[in-house]
Amino acid sequence: MLAAAAHCGCFFGGLGFGLLPLVIWLCKSKDIFVAHHAKQAAVFQLALVPVILLLVLALSPLIETETAAWIIVIGAGLLWMGCAILATVRALSREYYVYPVLVPFGVKKPK
Repeated sequence: MLAAAAHCGCFFGGLGFGLLPLVIWLCKSKDIFVAHHAKQAAVFQLALVPVILLLVLALSPLIETETAAWIIVIGAGLLWMGCAILATVRALSREYYVYPVLVPFGVKKPK
């Protein structure tokens, strides 16, 4: 349940999206399954916020309308929520999960 709670932290809002997975990761570091999911959630959730902000700031001079900016933000938010829901389901199924956007950075499932 703690592994799933780490992924659900993004739905709590405020600082819960970043602090909850970090606290779980630090407190349950000896449990490999929970530590893996908490680390995945922490890295994904804490890295995605600056990436979305940088994406919007970088594209804002190129975007003519406010509608296009909202489409980018909503699309990134839906990606974020979809990945968090899928990761929660996988954690509840006792399966390891790696966020797709973290794969290029060498993040792998433990054996």
